[in-house]
Amino acid sequence: MRRRLRRYLVNGVLITVPIALSFSVLAWFVTSLDRMIAPPIERLVGHQIPGLGLLGGVVLLVAAGALASNLAGQYLIELTEAFLLRIPVFNWLYRTVKQVTELFAPGGKVRFKKVVLVEYPSPGRYSLGFVTRELKVKTGSGPPQDHLCVYVPANHMHFGQAVIVRAEHVIETSLGLQQGVQGVLSAGASLPDTID
Repeated sequence: MRRRLRRYLVNGVLITVPIALSFSVLAWFVTSLDRMIAPPIERLVGHQIPGLGLLGGVVLLVAAGALASNLAGQYLIELTEAFLLRIPVFNWLYRTVKQVTELFAPGGKVRFKKVVLVEYPSPGRYSLGFVTRELKVKTGSGPPQDHLCVYVPANHMHFGQAVIVRAEHVIETSLGLQQGVQGVLSAGASLPDTID
């Protein structure tokens, strides 16, 4: 009973902390922008305008995307990243968040390659996963064998396990990436009746 409660507590923390942190960071971002943008515009217009921080955030994100689309902007981003990667602890956090966001970015360097089934977490139980890369693993004195790195998501797409599986133990599916992601996010409800 105590073990189950502890597991529920840990799962609850793992689920709620990232959501709460995301909302906190978003609220801080919008509030900070609102404090900077609202006063001069309100003086100009003569009354308070709700939502300026949110509008400013959208404009800032579009501007950042436009900046990243040209060479000068890319150079500036590379300089900023080089600086951020020199900060202890923050560099690990930044690198991890960047890799996760690149998984979901349309033009990212790291991408899900295909949707597969793997026998995980125990024999006879299959999990839906996404191949992120192919690699060779050398065990013992034999030649290196083909393996796949399969991302098996948990209840949120950004939580999960990277599982290294022998290539012949991976079952390829005909599901598209979008179907696979929707299948995970819907707890399997949107998956077809037959997966082949």
